Amino acid sequence: MTELQKCFSSGLSYPDYVNLIGDLLAENRTTGPNQSEAYIAYTRQNLQRMRRADKISKREVEQGGFDAGVVSGHYKWLVFTEAWCGDAANIIPVLAAGADHSEAIDMKLVMRDAHPTVFDHFLTNGSRSIPKLVIMDAAHDEVLATWGPRPKEAQALFLKLRQEGALMEVLIESLTRWYVNDKGRSTLKEVAALMENLLTAKT
Repeated sequence: MTELQKCFSSGLSYPDYVNLIGDLLAENRTTGPNQSEAYIAYTRQNLQRMRRADKISKREVEQGGFDAGVVSGHYKWLVFTEAWCGDAANIIPVLAAGADHSEAIDMKLVMRDAHPTVFDHFLTNGSRSIPKLVIMDAAHDEVLATWGPRPKEAQALFLKLRQEGALMEVLIESLTRWYVNDKGRSTLKEVAALMENLLTAKT
């Protein structure tokens, strides 16, 4: 079994991931080695964001935001994350809603910092940015595609603000506002297009 296969086998379902965050917060903790008060506060905010995003994401998927018809075959979605990551809190509920909508997709979540050597194969411009979705063929565990850490428009906003030297508080606030307005639609659209491209490549 490869390290990537071990990652997936040890991964959490989305409900178990949410429960883990709740259990850690009950002990005033978060995931990963950084147990600062700031990271714990981010995690507490993120749990609230995820609960709010759950309802919105399911509604968007049910209204056709993720076309399960483009998914042919069986796939494994492995998502690298951490509980304190604001982008993950906004994106993972969307991915979970999309995966739940299709019987062809099995999604598991793992902590980035628990699997550094594996994650180093999925860097973004040399950065260990999360969340990162790794799409694998379920039959052979072949990596077919990756997505993340953000939808293209959100990533462009992030890079623009960082280039302008925006304070972290401003950057987080701006991205949070973007996610609230977007309602997960960009994530669903981009991932659905990615899955459709995989289907086209197979035919």
